[in-house]
Amino acid sequence: MGCASRVALAGRAVFFAPVFLPRFSPSPPFVLNYADSSESESARRSSLGGSNPDDLDLGATIKGFSGGQQVFGRYQLIKILGRGGMGVVWLAEDEKLGRKVALKFLPEVVSLDDRAVDDLKRETRRSLDLTHPHIVRIHDFVDDAQSAAIVMEWIDGATLSSLALEQPGRVLGVEALTPWVQQLCEALAYAHAVAQVVHRDIKPANLMVDAAGRLKVADFGIAASVSDSVSRVSKQAGSSGTPLYMSPQQMMGEDPKPADDVYAVGATLYELLAGKPPFFSGNVMMQVMNKPAPDLRERRAKLVAEEGIALEALPDVWVETIAACLAKEAVDRPQSAGDVWKRLNGEEGLTTKHTKDTKAEGQGGLSRREHGGGTAFTESETKVGTDRRAVRESRSKAPMLLGIIGVVAMAAAGWWFGVEQPARRALEVERENRAAELDRLEQQRVDSQARSERKASLPQLGSRFEIEGLGLTMMPISAGTFTMGSPSGESGRGKDEVAHRVTLTKPFWLGATEVTQGQWEALMGSTVRQQRDK
Repeated sequence: MGCASRVALAGRAVFFAPVFLPRFSPSPPFVLNYADSSESESARRSSLGGSNPDDLDLGATIKGFSGGQQVFGRYQLIKILGRGGMGVVWLAEDEKLGRKVALKFLPEVVSLDDRAVDDLKRETRRSLDLTHPHIVRIHDFVDDAQSAAIVMEWIDGATLSSLALEQPGRVLGVEALTPWVQQLCEALAYAHAVAQVVHRDIKPANLMVDAAGRLKVADFGIAASVSDSVSRVSKQAGSSGTPLYMSPQQMMGEDPKPADDVYAVGATLYELLAGKPPFFSGNVMMQVMNKPAPDLRERRAKLVAEEGIALEALPDVWVETIAACLAKEAVDRPQSAGDVWKRLNGEEGLTTKHTKDTKAEGQGGLSRREHGGGTAFTESETKVGTDRRAVRESRSKAPMLLGIIGVVAMAAAGWWFGVEQPARRALEVERENRAAELDRLEQQRVDSQARSERKASLPQLGSRFEIEGLGLTMMPISAGTFTMGSPSGESGRGKDEVAHRVTLTKPFWLGATEVTQGQWEALMGSTVRQQRDK
């Protein structure tokens, strides 16, 4: 159809300029399965955050994605790892880098909110700096006009919550937990002291164990940020994190502090050793704020009676340390994750006592007494002599120790300049590239939003409207069959204007008066690309 054509309408010929409306079809229904029926229950729960069956939310948090689909121009979806109220996690293949990653799609209420997306981008940039062997790496934040997702390291393993479910009474033993707790405390100590980041959502479902048995802390700062965004966008008051593991201060919405993670570590260990967190029924918030945590040993004794199982006796330092972590006031808790680990090892309160012989001190360190014409040395004198021999031996070893220190220093310098420094530079370049990619994707999102707003601003079909500045009135024409051309009796009718039937499959607006070429270009543009965009 040309820029302007004529159609017979109401007994007279007029020109029209068709303005077609885009047609949007709803997404087809979809069915999501966690895994094939051949997979075990533990494998189906092996996900990256939100994998606990009690945490699942079957609401509309997915936009009809399916396995094999490519998203964000580089990730091919493989299968769902888990889903919950804070998003859906897919296993995907990064076709650009040739590696498997976990894609955590955000809830639609978050991905469609510009402020929420900006907040999560900032949190993602902060998380890019978290490089620790026991922290799940955050690779990128990706979004388009349809959805947004966080790209994370994929952990081929299971959560501590799923591992506990496979044990009698749903509890783990101290011997099994010890290396994982040490790795958890190391990761938190690094995040708090070096990266200055608080997790805010430590719980068994966010602690992964990979195929090699190493613990990995997932969702560092991300889950809590998503929760904050959901609360703000949905206008529902709430605190970031999971209430069962939240400190009273976090429950009240105070600024996050390492002490919040220390409390969560205590609640997590309590659950893994007793089958349930300290408070799990009734008004959890009021109990967290006001009620002391139930005695861990009593809770385990109740579990033994109910389940008919045998449990090992807990070390006193574990019971005392977990109780200290669950203190209502932050000042009463261990002051760092490293402090938690020291207490669990019985190091809290140990001091080295020094005793002195005041008489020996006043006589230059020797205390002698006369005995049968000779001199007998007291016990303190014997100790001093032994100490002096030790000093002489240590001095003889000094050159060798200096040589060892020199070799170690040279090796350290070689490692720093040959390995660590280039690795840090490579990491810095990678972060710069990611930031540039995020900026590019942000511009794409802004352009897409602008196009959507322009389409949404079009008038509704079925009513007349005026095109401002052109003096052109548009009238609605429904889809159907019309006669196009001039009547046979019209004077001066050309051979190419023979009346004929035309079927229109889409509705459009028709100009009520003739359209000049200038009006057409002012409305639709002068190029094919501009007209297609319109």
